[in-house]
Amino acid sequence: MNEKSTINCIDVRRLLLSNPADLEKDTLQHLNICPSCKKAALDASGFDDRLLSALKVPVPDGLANKILLTKGIHENLQQRRARNWFRAVAASIVLTTSIIVSLMYPDSPASVSDIALAHIKAEPHHLQDRKNIKLTKLDKIIKPFNMKINISSQRIHYAGTCKIRRSIGAHIVIQGKKAPLTILLMPDEKVSSRQTINEDNFSGIIVPVKNGSIAIIGDKQEDLNAFEKQIIPQAAT
Repeated sequence: MNEKSTINCIDVRRLLLSNPADLEKDTLQHLNICPSCKKAALDASGFDDRLLSALKVPVPDGLANKILLTKGIHENLQQRRARNWFRAVAASIVLTTSIIVSLMYPDSPASVSDIALAHIKAEPHHLQDRKNIKLTKLDKIIKPFNMKINISSQRIHYAGTCKIRRSIGAHIVIQGKKAPLTILLMPDEKVSSRQTINEDNFSGIIVPVKNGSIAIIGDKQEDLNAFEKQIIPQAAT
């Protein structure tokens, strides 16, 4: 060999790793005189050929369409879930709005029983109250309504004033035999005769009194007739 290579084995191995298909003249000369590097070059070339062959695996017919179909189904499911969530929220808003309108809008056509039941459903947290209200405080709350009730033997969990359609009324929760009972004093909400409520898990009665009506509403398992005779000593004549 007339021309001596100026490159060493380390340089050759680096070039074989970085660009084995484009080697300079001095690298080729080194491979001719170095069996070890020549073998490394052949191994690198074989690896490239195997890699290229692996990348040439044929794509099954219709694979692209299947991928697009799967993507479309996934997006459709997401859209349907979003629409169902929106409908649920919209239904909740409509229900809440209807209750508020029934309770507060002066010209609401809802019946007295609808108003009483909607009021309880709009304030369910009062059924969880356990405040142990004293009779002296209760007397101050109900005195302006001039409606007589007798609940001296029951534990009073809550008592307060509230707006019932056109007027301010009283909202009272006492302990029944099985669950809390709600008593509503409803001035100006007149009924011609005793009415009953039977909806969802609630049962109740509405009794006409001189200045409006009084509602007693509780769990369906309660004996409201016994509470009526005790709580409302006199009804309107």
